[in-house]
This record gives sequence, C-alpha cells and structure tokens, in this order.
Amino acid sequence: MSDTPQLFPLSDQPPFIQLIVSSIVILVSGIVFILLFVLGGSLLFRTNISQILSTAQGAVSENSELIFKYLQAIQGISLFIIPSFIISVFMTNGRGNWLLIKNIPNRNAIVLVVCLAVLMIPVTSATGLLNSGMTLPQWLRGLETWMKAKEDTATYLTGVLLAANSIPALIINLFVIAILPAVGEELLFRGVIQQIFQKMFKSGNWAVWVTAIIFSSIHLQFYGFLPRLILGLVFGYLFYWGRSMWLPVIAHLVNNAIPVISSNFMKWDQINNKTQEFVETNILFIMFSVITSLMILLYFRNIYLSNKSEV
Repeated sequence: MSDTPQLFPLSDQPPFIQLIVSSIVILVSGIVFILLFVLGGSLLFRTNISQILSTAQGAVSENSELIFKYLQAIQGISLFIIPSFIISVFMTNGRGNWLLIKNIPNRNAIVLVVCLAVLMIPVTSATGLLNSGMTLPQWLRGLETWMKAKEDTATYLTGVLLAANSIPALIINLFVIAILPAVGEELLFRGVIQQIFQKMFKSGNWAVWVTAIIFSSIHLQFYGFLPRLILGLVFGYLFYWGRSMWLPVIAHLVNNAIPVISSNFMKWDQINNKTQEFVETNILFIMFSVITSLMILLYFRNIYLSNKSEV
C-alpha cells in the first residue's frame, strides 16, 4: 500500500459524511463550471449573458435552439461528470477504480445489455402511459395543475432538443441527449450516490431502490416518474450485479439514442402517438419484453452471486 497521503481521505469517513461532502462538491462544481461555461457561451455564440440565461429558463426561439442544446450539454458536464471524478479522487486519491470505469464488460454482456435496453422501451412506454393517467384528489388540484404545466414545458423542450433536419444536427443531438446524459447521470447516480448508499444501508438492494427513486424524482417530470423509476432500477442492478460502470452507461445510451434517431424521421408528438398505439395493441409483446428483461437481469445476478461465492 502506498504511503502517499490522500488529498482528502473521504473513503475513511462515515457514509453520511461522504454523502454531505459529495453534495457540496456537486453544488460548488455546478455553480463554478456552469458560470464558466455560460461566460464561454456568450463569446462562442456572440450574445449577451442575459440571452443565455433567458434560454436556460425555457425561453427558446428558433435562433436560440443551439444555445439551449449547449446549455443542456454544460449542465451534464458541470453537475454530473466533473463532480463524479472529483469525488472519485477524494475517495481514492486518483489511483483507484472507485467508479468501476476500468472494469470492461465482455462481448456477451454488452450484447445482452443492448438487448435489454431495447426490450425496456415497450415496458417503459406502457408504464408511462399508465403514469400519464394519474389524477390527484380535488384538494391537490393546484399541485396537479402545476405538475401538468411542468410536464407540458418538458414535452415542448424535449421536442426542441430532438429537432434535427440534417446529419450534423442529428450527431449533435446524439451527443447532447444520448451520450452526455448516459455517461454523466450514470457516473453520478450509480457510481457515486448508489455506492455511498450501499455503505450507508449495508444493502445493495436498498441502495439501488433509493438511488432509482432520487434519479426519477430529480427529473421533475411527475407523469413520467414510473418509467424512469424502472429504468433507474435496471441501471442500478446492472451496476450492482455487473460491477462495471459501462453496463448501465450502454443501457442508458441505447435507451436515449433510439428516440433521438427516431425523431429524425418523425416529430416528437408523432412518436408519442405511435408509442401509445403500439402499447394499446401489443400487450403480449410487452409481457414478452418484461419476462425477457427479467431473465437478462437474473443472468447478471447469477454471475454476481457466483463470483461472490468464489471470493
């Protein structure tokens, strides 16, 4: 073991302290790097900061679509990717494999994960349709109105993000909507938060479930909470049982990339309508997807238990 002292021996601290320090790192990193990227964006797009901040709040025009995509990209880098690596350095002094990035899955595992991600699309579509019918009691009508307004805004902004009328625009969309969120969100939620919760609860299952709930909640899209919760569970168990960051990243990437590529051929509202029609007329296929997805997850669980018993 090296005698080199750690920059900050976070790994020696109780899980609660690790969680607090990690939250501070995320907050500070987010503020500092977003401000730097906003300043850089004002120079890059030759516009003033107030225009960029207005776009960040959802005031997106035809001339500011590229700025909005830029803001989405810097958010993922500043709030997810950079803090994850900073926390990893605190945990291992930069020498370890705490985020499990060095654990490269074999070809069979990658193929199974890609199949799982594809199979999850009809499952999440069906649960999303079920979730969209949620109604609250009369005394929570004001909250329901606010939630629907947030959902409408999210749907509109998703349509803006997915808009692409050329191959370069599609490549930008894949980078901003598929690649960056897949890498950034998995690094932070599975690599950092789930691992800290696993120490805190002394249970991998509890860590997966609590992280998945936070993962779904933080999107603030209440009528899509259930499908995101399911995806969070799938990504969480892939990380927990597969012992590699790349398994949830690949699954997340495929799940994000399919609607991005589909939107190159039809509009977002058309995709939603086609999805609803598919869900209503292909119940047996959805059941097949659920069963096959569970079998793939059980495969990774069995490998994990087998490796654990050999230790």
